Amino acid sequence: MGRRLVISLIFLALGTALFAQTTAWQDTLQVYFKVSDSTLYPEYEDNGTRLSAFAEKVLQGGEHAWVIISSGSSPDGTLKLNTRLTKERSESVRQFLTESLGLSENKFVIDNQPVRWQVLRDQLEASDEPYRDKVLSLMDSKPADKLADALKSLGGGKPWADMKKKYFPAMRGTLVIMGFEQTEEEDVVVEDTAVEVVVPEQEERMETVEAPVAPVEVVEPAPQPVLVPVQAPAGDPRAMWVKTNLLAWAAFQMNAAVEFELFNHFTISLPVYYGSFDWFVSSIKFNTLEFRPELRYYLRKECMGPFAAIHGTVGMYNYALGGELRYQDHLGKSPAYGGGLTLGWRFPLKLFGTDRLGLEVAVGAAALVLNYDTFYNVPNGKYFEKDIKKTYYGIDNISVTATYRFDSKRRIRR
Repeated sequence: MGRRLVISLIFLALGTALFAQTTAWQDTLQVYFKVSDSTLYPEYEDNGTRLSAFAEKVLQGGEHAWVIISSGSSPDGTLKLNTRLTKERSESVRQFLTESLGLSENKFVIDNQPVRWQVLRDQLEASDEPYRDKVLSLMDSKPADKLADALKSLGGGKPWADMKKKYFPAMRGTLVIMGFEQTEEEDVVVEDTAVEVVVPEQEERMETVEAPVAPVEVVEPAPQPVLVPVQAPAGDPRAMWVKTNLLAWAAFQMNAAVEFELFNHFTISLPVYYGSFDWFVSSIKFNTLEFRPELRYYLRKECMGPFAAIHGTVGMYNYALGGELRYQDHLGKSPAYGGGLTLGWRFPLKLFGTDRLGLEVAVGAAALVLNYDTFYNVPNGKYFEKDIKKTYYGIDNISVTATYRFDSKRRIRR
């Protein structure tokens, strides 16, 4: 399965065996990470339960002798991305162990594997999947850097899709092996002690003889580890996105937005649009100054994938679509206002070795209260009709938006 994997496995096996010679006992911990993520979420795959149990054992176990952290990734990412992710995953776990449990940093051994092919092999060998033998044959015959492409083309991609759902999550885990030092009992030194013995027949005479005294074992209390309270994490790191609507730029509308994660599933998005240019000719323009806040709900708690939102709208406008008339808010002082619903989808773009870039598509419909004037659609055109009042029902926004995500520091927050 490749020289690096073999070397890593040999390293772990020999390292554990050698370390075990100086340790009284050892314990292990396995935690898992989301795809393309290195944040240690306690609720994901029940990480929190295992972390709490492991922490309790560690705090009662005495001085640790060594700690091995071995992280990996699944093959559905680039080598560059996987290398970064495994490094960050090990760092997330190391920070938790050092900061939450007070472990010494100089006793860590880090072993990162960009793709944990052996984990996939072990799972498939224990399964009865119809594609098992074909996949194992490819794993035996293909070099590691060609294996992912070969598996993707197997069976029209169906085995790959099935493994991605069933078996890849285990490949994104981090294994922690911790050993604890031997506690050797101190030798008890027996010393002869001189004592005075009174002989009854000759009370006036005192003799000094040497008599052994039973040893008194002084047991010093074992050193107690410094207990650092392990608290449940305060919550997932919250994300923030900066965004811009590419379709609006095509209409010469400058725009920017910032979106904040409020808590799992919920965000608030605050976009602003401004346009003051004709669209190539003076008879076509989409001039606006608009503020359009949204409260979004995502089906996925990491705020990706499909979402629904309620939005409000307030904005000045000056539209002309090449026809006979131009439409402008009344006297330039009567903005449109209203609100409605938005449906959309956000998905990540794995570009340039990062998963922070994304793209979202959305469409919104609203009810808008309008008060506007119409003009003849020519330069300096005169009024056609004034002070028109209507309520508009229909599509009010279509967007294709580029996004970039900022996160809190990628570790469990205490």
